Amino acid sequence: MAELSPAEKWIQEAKRRVAERKGETYDPESEAAAPVAVEEATVAKNPVSTTSSEAISSEPPPVEETASSQAPPEEEIVETESVPAEVVTPPSAPAAPTPVAASATSPAVPASPGTAAETAGTEEETYLRTNVRKLNRREFLAYSWSAAIGIVAVQQLVATGLFMYPRFKAGEFGGDFFLGAATALPDMSASPQGDPIGKFWIVNTEQGPRALYMVCTHLGCLYKWVEANRRFECPCHGSKFTREGEYIEGPAPRGLDQFVVEIQEGGAVVASTESTADGIQPPGVPSDSAEIVIKTGRRIQGPSHS
Repeated sequence: MAELSPAEKWIQEAKRRVAERKGETYDPESEAAAPVAVEEATVAKNPVSTTSSEAISSEPPPVEETASSQAPPEEEIVETESVPAEVVTPPSAPAAPTPVAASATSPAVPASPGTAAETAGTEEETYLRTNVRKLNRREFLAYSWSAAIGIVAVQQLVATGLFMYPRFKAGEFGGDFFLGAATALPDMSASPQGDPIGKFWIVNTEQGPRALYMVCTHLGCLYKWVEANRRFECPCHGSKFTREGEYIEGPAPRGLDQFVVEIQEGGAVVASTESTADGIQPPGVPSDSAEIVIKTGRRIQGPSHS
């Protein structure tokens, strides 16, 4: 009988103890003659078992007292005996499949006719896309700020132009004042009639109607008509003017400024106030069917007296 390893001795001792508890006789020699075919089949099926047995044999032999004191319960030992060797043995790792090498004589798959053209087209599109220059963040912000500043500047210019452009309605200073028919004019010997809204004095003379600007030509004071003296007098610095607006005396540099008076018949202008070398000439005596229009947006400076 071959000499047993410490592990096998420990297993036989455990089996003997189990047999004694069951009242049976355990003969280790009957198990020693186990068929070699079973062991060889086990080793062939799982070559790792040899390594496992060798690893178990390399462990230090346990002391009999310790083995007897730490012997597993009866049920566990019986369960260990009932398990076949094939189940206890850990399964071996499956071998990795060997990749099948491509045969040198295998025919190559022909490419479709449109494959080459599609590949060329894709490469060309990719090349064109790479040439497109994209704006970076700095350039985008610069262009955005420039556009915003340009829009604001245009808006400011438009607003300034609209503010400076004279848009006066009829009946407001700077616009047209329709006095109506010529019969509504005051008598030629009557005192001037003031219009504070239009800022003019309407005077009817033998040469035609005049519209005198109410502001003194000296420093912009508002002169008044003095009925006792039959003339215009400035209360600020004493400048004096005739009923027709001509300079008499005072610090004023020139005669009174006058607005253009138009005489219209049938919607057409037939005569208007004009500035000549001899002074400001009225439009003439209108007919009874004519209409008188005072254009406060057009002012003619009075003649200088120096």
